[in-house]
Order: sequence, then C-alpha cells, then structure tokens
Amino acid sequence: MAVGLGIVLIIAFNNVWRFSPLPDALTDMLAVSGLMVLLLMPRQEGARESQCSQLPYAALVMVLLMVVAVIAGRRADFLSGQAVLVLSAGAIGSQVFFREAADNGKERLVTLVAHLLVFGALGQALVGVAQALGLASLARGWLVVDAMNPTGNIMGNIGQRNQFAHYLGWGMIAACYLHAHGRLRTVLFLPAIAFLTLVMGWSGSRLVLAYGLGFGLLALLWAVRARQDATVQQFGKAAAWAVMAIAFTQFFMQEINQGLSALGLPLHLSSGADRLMDAGFGARRRVEWTKAWMVFQTHPWFGVGWGGYAAQSVWLEAYGGLPKVPESALFTHSHNLIFQLLAETGIVGTVIVVGGLLLCLLPYFRKGETTPENLFLISMAMVTLGHSMFEYPLWYLPFLLGLCLVLALSPLRPITLEIRPALRRLLGGSLVLAMGVYLATGLPNFWKLVAYNIPAPSVAENEQRIAQLERIGLNPVWRYDADMVLANYLVPSAEYVDIKLAKLEPLLKYRPYVNLLLKVAMLRAYKGDAAGARDLVVQAIAAYPDALPFIFGMLHSQKHPALMPLQRLSETALATYQRKGALAAVNTVAAPVSRTLLF
Repeated sequence: MAVGLGIVLIIAFNNVWRFSPLPDALTDMLAVSGLMVLLLMPRQEGARESQCSQLPYAALVMVLLMVVAVIAGRRADFLSGQAVLVLSAGAIGSQVFFREAADNGKERLVTLVAHLLVFGALGQALVGVAQALGLASLARGWLVVDAMNPTGNIMGNIGQRNQFAHYLGWGMIAACYLHAHGRLRTVLFLPAIAFLTLVMGWSGSRLVLAYGLGFGLLALLWAVRARQDATVQQFGKAAAWAVMAIAFTQFFMQEINQGLSALGLPLHLSSGADRLMDAGFGARRRVEWTKAWMVFQTHPWFGVGWGGYAAQSVWLEAYGGLPKVPESALFTHSHNLIFQLLAETGIVGTVIVVGGLLLCLLPYFRKGETTPENLFLISMAMVTLGHSMFEYPLWYLPFLLGLCLVLALSPLRPITLEIRPALRRLLGGSLVLAMGVYLATGLPNFWKLVAYNIPAPSVAENEQRIAQLERIGLNPVWRYDADMVLANYLVPSAEYVDIKLAKLEPLLKYRPYVNLLLKVAMLRAYKGDAAGARDLVVQAIAAYPDALPFIFGMLHSQKHPALMPLQRLSETALATYQRKGALAAVNTVAAPVSRTLLF
C-alpha cells in the first residue's frame, strides 16, 4: 500500500521531464502506475468478499461525469480521449482508496497518507529553496528551473507556483495531524511548519492566506464540537501554530528576506500577501469567468464539450465585446471550477459534480464525525476546492486523485452492489490490463511526440515521422496530441489545401494557438474563403497581441494575392502595437466593448 500511495502522492508530483508538447503526460502515467500497484496488491482474506461489492459515491460521480463528457463531445463533434482517461483514473482511484480504508482501517490509511505528504512536501520545499538560491540549475535536470526567472519563480518540481503552494498546504495540514497523534514531536513539528510556511510564502501564491484562514476555521469548528477528544484539541493547537506561521511569513516576508540576506542568502521574493495588495487576484480571471458564463448561456445543457473552452475564449476575445486585458496566452480554462463545468459540461455536468461534492463532503460535518482523520481530510479538500475557484488543479491527475481520496473516505454510506466474485476478479483484471496497455503504449508514444515536435531537416525523415504520427493518432487517447504535432509538418500553401484543412481545422476546436490560427487562415485564403481567413487572423491578433511580430512575419512569408488583405491587417496592428502597445493593437481588430464583467 505504501509503495502505490507513494507513487501517487510523491513521485507523480516530482516529474521533471516536462517536455513540449505534453508536459504533464508522464505525470499522468506515474499516477496511473501508482493506482496499478494498489490494484495489484492482494487483499486481506476477511475483506475479499465483504467489501469488494461496495462502491463509493466518488467513483459514481467520476463515471457519470465521464458519460457527460462523452455525450457533450459527440454533440459538439469533439471529444478528448484524455478526458476519458483522467476521469476513468479518478473513478478507479476512488474505488481503490475506499478499498484500502475498508481493508486496513481509515485511521491507518490516513496516517500513512499524512506521513507521505509531509515527506513529499518537505522534499518539494527543499527544491524551492534550491530554486530561490539559484542552485536548482546545478542539478543537471533533476530539479525544475524557470529559465526566464530561475531565482524568482519558486515552484518546486511541481512546476507551477500555485500548485506548489497547494501541495505544501497539504503537507502543512498533514504535519498538524501527525503532531496531534504524537507521531511528530514538537521539536520536529515547529521547524517543519516554519519551513513549509516560509517556502509557501516564497512561492508568491496569493491563495496561501485563504488556506490558512480556512484551515483555522475548520480546526476551530472541530475543537468546539469535540471538546472531550484530546487528539482533536491537540490538532487545533497545531493548526493555530500553522495559521500564525502563515500570517507571519505572509506579512513579514520582506523583513524575513532582509534577515536572510544579512546572513549571506540574498533573496528578493514577494509573498502572496504582497502580490495581493499590489494586483488583487488578477483582472483577466474576471474576463475568463464572464466568457465561461457566456458560453454556458449559449450551450446550457451539456456545454460546449470537454476541452472546448479554449476555442470559445479566443473567439470571445475578438468578438465578445468584453473589456480587454491582453495577456497573449491561450486560456484553456476559465480559472474557476464551477464556471468551467458550466461552459464545458453544462447544467447536467455541473449538477453531477456539485451534487457529488456536497453528497460526499457534508457528512464530514455530521455529529459524531469530528475525528482528527476527518479534520485532516476535509482540510485537504478545502485547499483543493479553494484553489479550484481561481485555477484548475483538478485538471491535473495527481491533484484530482488527492480530492478523490477525500471523497472516497467520506463518512457517507457506500453503494452496495451484488456482483459475483468471479466477475469482480474479471473486472479488476481488466482494469489492470487496460492500465498496463496504456502505460506500455503511452510511454513510447510520448517520447515519439517529444522527438517529432520539431520537423527534421530531411524530407524523407519527415515523411516517416508523418506516417508514425498518423498511426499514433489512431489511438483516441493520443489523437489530438498526435495531430497537434502533425500540424507542425503541414506548411500552408496553395497545394493540397483541402487535405490540410481537413487535418488542421478540427484542431481549432481544441487548442487554437497562434501558429495554428495563422496556418488555417492562410489555407482558407488560398481556398478563396477571404472572410473565414480574416476571421482567424482577427482572433490571432486579439488573443496574442504580443505575437504580432510573428504574425506579421508568417503572413508575409509567402507572396500570394489571396494573402494581401491579411498582410495589410497585420501591418496595421503591428504598427499600432509598436507605437501604443498591446491593448491598442487589440482594439484595431476586436469588437468594441459592449459588455460588463460579471464581477
């Protein structure tokens, strides 16, 4: 059990092989391999027949959401096999975690999880220290480094500052739980909390204050309701220390950095509180929330399809009439769990998820459930769901499995299914086989896509690569990723226009990056669709104004009468960009502001 959980909760968060075009593929594979190890573990004799016919509601929620994703994808003529994979893994993980708790006891499982999270969080925090001190680049690729900001972007091996702080928040809560049970003595607990909260502050995540406030309120509620439980009371005291440490490191970060600099450790990092007072939570988030609401209003029942938000976001940037906050990045997510579900799965998918969350989480607050284990688990959920209101951690499999753990261990009575033992074994074996096939085929596919992402100088070699990419694309899990790489080999020209459009246009529904928009625009122009071509160039300029030099260069890379209107459009926008900046350039093509933001 420890090995499988360790892979899911520690190793999967330490993937340093984040290569384009699939930076998270190996992370998913590591998480799936951890689930596979847990599935392969033999069950205790007394538990085989009594528990394997029980299903946690968390697994049912994942399955139902997967069905909605398939339905919505088919309705929109768009379906991401990756969504099916991730939601299937969530369902399997929920069942596996529930089974482990049933076989080994909830307290034993939670204690193991807490040990793993403390160990993993301290390790990640050490990586953060190496990044802050400029030492990570010396690790020969074993530590993640932001090449553009090596000592200012503190993100651990997780690779993103807010996800990094999220994981350290889990570790902080786990340390409090272990201290409450006497498994982490004060002499180790206090330095661990101080260290974790300091590095959380260095991450610059603005949500750390919310994590501290939420954890403090939950601990207070448990302490008030379980006055006679000495362990809960000790947990509350530990939480108080953690909250005070968060407050101190957030509001006195500059003084802390000055003190460390005086000791010879030059640091120039801002805490989340500093960033919050400087810029709030970011105006662009409010733009994306409004876009998601507009998409939902257009597709209310099943949404636009799983993964379809990105294309809607780009189109609305040009034609939605919203206030402009240019960032020149593709927003694949609206940065809010509820808005994203509404946009991509509609009312049906949102009701399933929100209803499932309430169904599984509310029992934690029932009378008689104020145990240390439940406080630890509900606090983990608080961090994850709080983060999900401003970003999308649940779109990363390890974080999704962390929430599935909480939902699966809910005090809610599970679903009882009458399934014969032989069929249960067959189902379990089939799942292991499917996961094994995914890993066996996925690993070579991943490395091929990484190797083939940039075309080779040799025409003959590129022809061989294209043939292999076509074969990889036959697998629905890898279809869109293979086609996205294949798009790099398709040059916009007047030859084979229909064939190229048939391959490239469907990708605009999934990932409308600037180069893809321009390729399809040029092909449409060659085909005689001047309006369709202009539409895509307008979207490219509106969504990626800082890419205007690239847009100008690509549109002028070929001389053809059909491209001249597009070239003039880019010339005007580029000249405005150079004189007045990104916002002015966007306004040369985008619809005028006619709407207000939701918030």
